[in-house]
Amino acid sequence: MAISNLLFAGTGILFIALSIPLIMGRVKPNHWYGFRFAVTLNNPRIWYPANRLGGIMLILYGLAVLGGALGLTLLNAIFYLQISEQVFSYCLVCILISGAVLISILSWRYAWELEKKFQQNGSN
Repeated sequence: MAISNLLFAGTGILFIALSIPLIMGRVKPNHWYGFRFAVTLNNPRIWYPANRLGGIMLILYGLAVLGGALGLTLLNAIFYLQISEQVFSYCLVCILISGAVLISILSWRYAWELEKKFQQNGSN
């Protein structure tokens, strides 16, 4: 189980590291890195706030993945649960998939709300 622990903990740390430039507003609109929706790519005034929110959620997501990996490891060690490698991996893959879907939906929704707000104000 040590390889799975390291893999999932490393994934959590990677998400945290990837979120920092997004939160700081250092990532310009591009097709490779960031929360890339049509509305964010077309308007930098939407790109930066949407990616800042997405980055904050990505940090929380990374902490959840890291906490899940460490938590399951501690549960296994403290209570001698003997969680199999397969069950451990399934639990963490569920955290990965559900978190990615949730962050994508929330970021997309926030970007569209910003777009509507800018259209109502008559600014682009």
